Amino acid sequence: MSPTSGCEHEDGDEDGDEDEDEDEDGDRGTETGDGSKRPSLVATAARASIPHQKNPANARVARLRGLARGLLIRPGMKNSREFLAAGLGGVVATAVDMTALVLLVGHHVAVPVATFVAALAGAGISFVFNKYVAFRDRSPISLAQLLRFDVVVVVGALLMAVAMRFVAVQLHVPIVLAKLMCAAIVFAIWTYPTQKRLVFARTIAAS
Repeated sequence: MSPTSGCEHEDGDEDGDEDEDEDEDGDRGTETGDGSKRPSLVATAARASIPHQKNPANARVARLRGLARGLLIRPGMKNSREFLAAGLGGVVATAVDMTALVLLVGHHVAVPVATFVAALAGAGISFVFNKYVAFRDRSPISLAQLLRFDVVVVVGALLMAVAMRFVAVQLHVPIVLAKLMCAAIVFAIWTYPTQKRLVFARTIAAS
């Protein structure tokens, strides 16, 4: 074998090694000027071929939003008279509620406890006003209706207690202003929608 052919064989081996190095570089990606690695076409294609997976947390949030939209009745509203009358009943009940709250806090009752008790005190006024004025329910008062109303009131009172603890205690908003703010929010997102759909729903459907 001639020296020339041996050199050619060695050159062929070196070319093969260079090809293997290029393949490895293609898998790893190319190096940019600042030393960072730019992903290779193979890696990019592999990532693109992975199907998009939905985040379970996002799906749960979407379901909760749908539930909230179904429950909340915007005051655009199917019946503005009904909403305004329920709001007026809420104002009257809130006046009773606030009077009880101020008296209880004045006697050194803790703000969350005083808020809960005061909210229950306004519940009777709220039920009578909403039943006979806002929703025009002339049916006899039933135990089932009272129980549904009680559930709405108790949950609303708990929401008020939590909201007042945050607004009045932590943010140091004056108690009367905090009460007005929290009452308006709880009425819009909880009290009116649930009374409309849960407490007086059968009467409204019948009418």
